[in-house]
Amino acid sequence: MGWYHVAKSGKGMYLGEERKIVFQEDKLIPYLPTKDEAIKIGEMSEEKLKDYDKWPIVQKLASVDYIGAYYFNEEDYFEDFHNRTIANGMHCCFEKRYGYPFGSFRSVSDYDDNVMIFCNSLWPPKEYNQNLAELTEEKLEKQLQEFLTEITGDLRYADKKLELCEEYDKT
Repeated sequence: MGWYHVAKSGKGMYLGEERKIVFQEDKLIPYLPTKDEAIKIGEMSEEKLKDYDKWPIVQKLASVDYIGAYYFNEEDYFEDFHNRTIANGMHCCFEKRYGYPFGSFRSVSDYDDNVMIFCNSLWPPKEYNQNLAELTEEKLEKQLQEFLTEITGDLRYADKKLELCEEYDKT
């Protein structure tokens, strides 16, 4: 038996239950991390990333998420946890699209399969980033509405409001 506690939290949006979300993977292509960016993120070694450019979208997203990187070589992982892998890595695409530094946002399918994306920045940041410095709740809300509608094709995100997102962990 363990206790649940908030591991990370921030303002963002809940997308709903993982299995009910339809991601349009082709919409993520322009924002996928490059091989050099994946190396810099550091969840996988450069050696493991040698064929990165040939990988499908879901594998590229797994390579920048510590959970996906851990299970990367497990048989059937990408089939069994396809949506979870996209949910856990889509923050990289959001950050790249809007010019935020990697790690300033978090996307996750948590312990109860609830998908969320939220701002995970500590302030002040270690390095200055103009886009992050100019971020307001209003701007974040519009960017998330635009991004989530684009990558899912689901219009319910077009007017979704920001809320406090809490990623729980069990210890």
